[in-house]
Amino acid sequence: MVLLGSAFAIYGIYNGVIAVCYAVASEKWPSTYAQIRESHVKVNKGMRLITYSPFVSYEYSVDGAYLSSSHIYPGNPLFMSSVFAEKTVNQYRPGSQWLIRYSPENHGNAVLIPGLNFLVVSPLLMGVWFSGRCILGVFLLNKEINRYNSDNGDDR
Repeated sequence: MVLLGSAFAIYGIYNGVIAVCYAVASEKWPSTYAQIRESHVKVNKGMRLITYSPFVSYEYSVDGAYLSSSHIYPGNPLFMSSVFAEKTVNQYRPGSQWLIRYSPENHGNAVLIPGLNFLVVSPLLMGVWFSGRCILGVFLLNKEINRYNSDNGDDR
């Protein structure tokens, strides 16, 4: 369990740091208007878990080039409830126009909602939580090993 928890911790912290850096940078990106083309809730069915993700695609132009994206937030949020996903999708109706931010280095990299929010930092928070659980698990395991050794006369 400690190894599995460690893997989740590393994955969450790594992806979380990248998402936070990306989110902070996106606040300073140039902006333009985009037209929403499609919006719906994607249902992701796993073996034991069903998650819901908003999908919003939009088109915009930068320096005469027509581009498209489907990134709502910086990074890749882990999951959402059906209520939150539906609320997000309902906000971005096809045909409506919204101000977006796009990367000055890669104009094809854009977001509808720039900056930090809970969904962006959630992978980092999960990584920190799993790290704490792993440290606690190692501590408790070591305590049990020491108690077992002392009960059996082994003074290592």
